[in-house]
Amino acid sequence: MTKGAEVPARDERTPEPEVPPAARRRAIGWATGVPHALGAALLVASEAVRGDLGDLGGPPPARPPSYAEDFARLHDTLAEHLWFRAAEWLRDGGWWDEPRLLLWAAVFAALVVRLNRDGPPRVQLALSVAAAVYCVPAAAAGIPYFALAEGYALPFLLTCGAVAVAAATRPARRRTPVRPGARHTNGGG
Repeated sequence: MTKGAEVPARDERTPEPEVPPAARRRAIGWATGVPHALGAALLVASEAVRGDLGDLGGPPPARPPSYAEDFARLHDTLAEHLWFRAAEWLRDGGWWDEPRLLLWAAVFAALVVRLNRDGPPRVQLALSVAAAVYCVPAAAAGIPYFALAEGYALPFLLTCGAVAVAAATRPARRRTPVRPGARHTNGGG
C-alpha cells in the first residue's frame, strides 16, 4: 500500500457482504436433490446385496441366490439397449471402472454439501452438480438393483434416500445487519 492510503475502518452499521444465496439454493435444491436421493437409494440397494451379487458394476455371479435369479436376465435384457450401456459406461467412470467408489464419493459429496451450510457456495454448487450428474446414469444403470426390491422394499429404498438427503439439507442462515448500538451475541445469550 502506498503511504497515506488507508483502508476505511469497518463501521458497525455497515452490513457484512451477503453470501451469494442463489448458488447455495441451487446446490441444495430439488434439481440436485432428486438425483442425490436416487444415488443414496442405489447405494443402499447395492450394498445390501453386495455379499450375494458382488460389487456394483461387476459381473453377476454364476449361481445367484434365489431372490436374485432374474437379476442377470434383466441385466442382459437391458444391456441390449444403447441407453443402458451408455449409463453403465458413465456409472463405471468410463475408463476408471470403479463404480462403487464413485457412487460412495458422489453420495458423500452430496451429503457434505447439504450439511455444510457455511462452505463456499460456488464450490458447493460445483460438487453438488457433479454428484447429481454422476447419480443420474448410476441410477439408470442400477435398475436391476432396484428391481430386486420387491413389494414395499422399493418405495422404502427411495424414501430412505429422500429422507437422508432431506435430513442433511440445512438451509443457509440469513445474515441480518447489526443495528447501530445493538449488542451482538452469537446465540449464547
